[in-house]
Amino acid sequence: MSKNSDILDKARARFGIDTRRFKVTPYFPARLTLRRFNITLVVSDGSIPFLPFGKSILLFMSPFTHVDGQNFLTQTKLRFINHILCFSNYTKKYIDQEFGTKSQVIYPAVSPPSSTLPKQNIILSVGRFTPMLHQKNQLFLVKTFIKFEKKLPDWKLVLVGGTEKGSDTLLKQIKTKAQGHSIDIKTDVTGKTLHHLYAQAKLYWHAAGFGQNLAASPEKAEHFGISIVEAMGNGTVPLVFAAGGPTEIVTPQSGVLWRSQAELIRHTLTLVASDSRRLRLAAAAKKRASFFNSDRFCQSVYALVNKTGK
Repeated sequence: MSKNSDILDKARARFGIDTRRFKVTPYFPARLTLRRFNITLVVSDGSIPFLPFGKSILLFMSPFTHVDGQNFLTQTKLRFINHILCFSNYTKKYIDQEFGTKSQVIYPAVSPPSSTLPKQNIILSVGRFTPMLHQKNQLFLVKTFIKFEKKLPDWKLVLVGGTEKGSDTLLKQIKTKAQGHSIDIKTDVTGKTLHHLYAQAKLYWHAAGFGQNLAASPEKAEHFGISIVEAMGNGTVPLVFAAGGPTEIVTPQSGVLWRSQAELIRHTLTLVASDSRRLRLAAAAKKRASFFNSDRFCQSVYALVNKTGK
């Protein structure tokens, strides 16, 4: 269901998927029309829908808290939901606490295309340029790179991300700070361009959640980290902030979990100085990324759907 009739065209262009068997229905159908669906999957915005007909799965992509999860109306509506699904154990922890549920975790399927492009001295970071709740901390990454740029004479930082309403102010700040440095900023690139950058980059930086009070606002950490898996699948070594979903992706054998700017700089310099260490981590990262494959995802969803019944 969508308010936008062109959403299938956008999905096809952005993700390269075949949408010929998809159909968009009105965003606000009469509740009785849900009877004609075998299964209803709802992505929650923190609220609980009333789904009295058929089979239902409720997906939480974010660790919502303080949304009155224990009140009578919410708990009543939850009784009609067959299964609650999360994309990470990080999200599951907070959802189960908030709503008193026992949600199930199914990791997203990530299948980056293979490439034979040679690696370059690139540190890559991918994420939306947004000033809203779930920020990717690109300005922090720019400041960090500038801080030790002189020790990386042949390297550059490349920031890639989509734009949205409100992006202009943040982008202006980032571009102003990056001016005169070995930093490229690319917005709204094609899928092909993005895949080439994943393939060419040697290192991948991710900083969502850094500097935030995650105990009070857990939603400000990365909830899973699809871009991290895409980078790892291309043999790009991840250096990610040690919080949220990324800690379920990156192991000590397949990348770096850092907790401070000093740690990020130190680990980056170590990998730049030691090609053998970087290559070992890159091989392990690629193997680790293969865990999050389409077959595993489809099998998990199939099992979930087949045990969903009323």
